Amino acid sequence: MNSDTVKVLVCGSIENNLVQFFQRINGINKKSGPFDMLLITQMFDPKVDLEKNSEEILKELSPFAEGTEQVPIPTFVIGELMDKIYDSKETEIGPNLTYLGSSGVKSINGLLVSFFSGSESFSNKLFDSSPEISSTRKNLVDIFLTTDWPEGILNLVTGSAKPLKPITKSSYDVSRAAAYLSPRYHFAGKENIHFERVPYKNPNGSITRFCGLASVFNEEKQKYIFALNLSTYDKRTDESSITTTEFPYASVLQSSKSKEAPSNEEEKPAKKQKTGKEERFGGTTIGDTPQPSSSYNRWGLSNDQVKEASKQNVEYSKLKRDPTSCWFCLSNSEAELHLVVSVGSASYLALAKGGLAEDHCLLIPIQHLTSSTYLKDAALIELFNYKQALTKCYNKRDKGVLFLERNLPTKNLQHMHIQALPIPTSIDSSIIIDVFQSEGKKIGIYFQVIKGPEATKDHLALHKALGNSSSNPYYLWIELPPENGESISLLFKLNQNSNIPLQFTRTCMSALLGVSDDGNWQSSVISKDKEALMAAKFKASFKEFDFTLKKAKK
Repeated sequence: MNSDTVKVLVCGSIENNLVQFFQRINGINKKSGPFDMLLITQMFDPKVDLEKNSEEILKELSPFAEGTEQVPIPTFVIGELMDKIYDSKETEIGPNLTYLGSSGVKSINGLLVSFFSGSESFSNKLFDSSPEISSTRKNLVDIFLTTDWPEGILNLVTGSAKPLKPITKSSYDVSRAAAYLSPRYHFAGKENIHFERVPYKNPNGSITRFCGLASVFNEEKQKYIFALNLSTYDKRTDESSITTTEFPYASVLQSSKSKEAPSNEEEKPAKKQKTGKEERFGGTTIGDTPQPSSSYNRWGLSNDQVKEASKQNVEYSKLKRDPTSCWFCLSNSEAELHLVVSVGSASYLALAKGGLAEDHCLLIPIQHLTSSTYLKDAALIELFNYKQALTKCYNKRDKGVLFLERNLPTKNLQHMHIQALPIPTSIDSSIIIDVFQSEGKKIGIYFQVIKGPEATKDHLALHKALGNSSSNPYYLWIELPPENGESISLLFKLNQNSNIPLQFTRTCMSALLGVSDDGNWQSSVISKDKEALMAAKFKASFKEFDFTLKKAKK
């Protein structure tokens, strides 16, 4: 790795089990590291440890202070209880374990790390007074670490982009600090919620990515650790193609009265900004109905197809959500055209954004529905034809293909899509089944293995497997490469109360490929220019198998 790149782990609130926690960190460091630092948003939650006095906490920390228990990588922590114990002053607790203080900015491995525990009110001087930082505002902070969530962080966020559960409390002072510092990344951990917000644009033009992390070893098995690589130079390059929202704290900062309030504020409709000269999907809006424009023809769609897609999406939006907030809907002007490979009558093929491989694809119906079981026969047959075409395309490269569809119970109705992941032919069905079964058992998922003659497999395979459940389907459905003329699929049926981590399937797929991945596709996103080149390359290789082109010639 480039010497100018720093590998960072960031963790949510840690309340107990310090020995077990650092053993887990040691395992991650050996498998995916070495990491240069670990940042913790809160050590010892006051709600949990309110009755613990400082003597008991110091006793819990003593094995690490004395070196009898190891901290595997340089670790930096904040927290309100730590502020009381160490009088808000930076303290080296033990080897590789440092309490940063209640607020300030510190240069660590060439990165500017700012921190704010929230035990005091915001003031510019809290950050400007850091002796080793001569000009924080000019250099721009790389990572902002806070215990509390900022008030207003959900402004301009809608639909499925919201957290799965409401925020109980947020901090006006953290909002002011975030606005003042304009960090590249902002992490908070007190709410015990994993939430990665759409990046937002600061008034100074820079972009901030906010991530809330759950507590360590939380019962919901939400993500509590985040890995990232950050460059210590040219910190704000190549951000022109990033889709952002406007600055979320504008309305919050208009209030001159400092406060700390519950975060049940009314969240405003999303209004995304276009940064840079991106080629976007066109269209005008009259009332609630997206109207077609000539730019749809760039997808190879007829006006009739566009009108039908718009009609379906508008009807759907009356049920639950605005289709213009969905990345996969053709009526969304923010759809990323450069990733599209092929367009059929009722569905299209695109490269996966943040994919696990260069030829990792998505099959997506034009109509916004949550499950392929709701699609009409014509759409199902076309998706089946795409699967067959992709299989032939990958086979020519000596690869098999894994097709994966999920329909999980979520607060908002997702736009269904099918993952198409190419895998080496050396990975046989027994390996694939073992990976999904072993990872599934960790969270209570037990797959049903379905086998049958490959020749009998058709576009209704999932319907047949679900049986009576197809009227209300929640499921994970995986189609493996056929072996010896036999089709093999995995099925897990869920109920409405099931809680499956969204990153589960990606974790399994990355394990199959032997790819180091944190479970978040956004961490693997590359520049738009590189994406466009990859899409063009795959489109050329897929051309001989693209049945939609053959139809067009007729």
